Amino acid sequence: MKIKRLLIIMTVCAACLYVCVMQISFVIADKSARSCSDSNGLEAVNANMVALQYNRYNPLYRLNIGCNYAAVDSLTPDVFQSLINGDSLQLHYIDSSYAYMKAAYWMYPEEPVFAVNYALAEIVKGDTYSAVDALKRYLPVEDNSCELLCVLGLGYEIIGVYSLASDIYTRVISYFPEVSGSHFFADLQSRDSLMAVSIIDGAIDNLQAQFEKTEDPIVAAKLGKLLYETGDFDRAEKYLLSAVGDLPSLNRPWYYLGLIREMKGEEEEALAYYKRSYSLDNSDILPLSKMVSCGEPYQDLLDYLIQNKMSNQSHRISRLFGGYTLRYPYIVSDLEQYFSR
Repeated sequence: MKIKRLLIIMTVCAACLYVCVMQISFVIADKSARSCSDSNGLEAVNANMVALQYNRYNPLYRLNIGCNYAAVDSLTPDVFQSLINGDSLQLHYIDSSYAYMKAAYWMYPEEPVFAVNYALAEIVKGDTYSAVDALKRYLPVEDNSCELLCVLGLGYEIIGVYSLASDIYTRVISYFPEVSGSHFFADLQSRDSLMAVSIIDGAIDNLQAQFEKTEDPIVAAKLGKLLYETGDFDRAEKYLLSAVGDLPSLNRPWYYLGLIREMKGEEEEALAYYKRSYSLDNSDILPLSKMVSCGEPYQDLLDYLIQNKMSNQSHRISRLFGGYTLRYPYIVSDLEQYFSR
């Protein structure tokens, strides 16, 4: 009996020790995220190295280290434009970044975010074919991963398979219409304006065909948003009204309807739409920002939400390869759109 009791006590103590070690690693990882958001990449590397010692089986720490090294190299959209142009790059930490991203990917290949970062590292190192091979095996299961699709399209663009790049980008715009207003798409337009026009037209055709077949209000909302981004406001309003008519709980179509009404000078109707949108999702700063600009007394709340969302944004960015994700559509948040208005 005493031996059994001793074994129970030892088991409990071991469990408590394990929990303490895990908590320490979580605290260190949180410090890493904060230091990364402050652009102190090497400090973040060291913090994640220590966290990795406490939990060597967590691939996120390896991913973070790879991202931190990439941040030190200050990877930007110019890097990928240089790759498309065939220019050489002078990077100091790409080998270290690649090694940790590859390790994270090999530990947990089922998670697309590890594959995306690994593929981007492959692209920067010049092995774009391996990057494409690593990503295309996730399709069509991961068709809803905007980062994966965008990096795969970028890979096809770099190796010169423009038809597949265009198909992938069209799929992105069809699934995520807000990408058409992102810096990522603006960069694409500057590289190949004809491809960009073809992508938008193809996405509109895809969504129209889906809506005619299914009359799905989600599809109508996406189509309305895309038409708004392309400046076709009358058709956008038609599909947005159809979306909220069938599914009034969708908050973002109400917001875009407000923008259209405001452009037409109908400020009272616009404010009513903004309020309806915000009432359906009170964490959405876009309708709230428009309400504040219309004189509603919610500036303190808007400031709080902006600060909170910026914090979440920095943490998310630290998960995806270097500074380029600042321009990626899924990461290009509503905050960016808010500040650009």
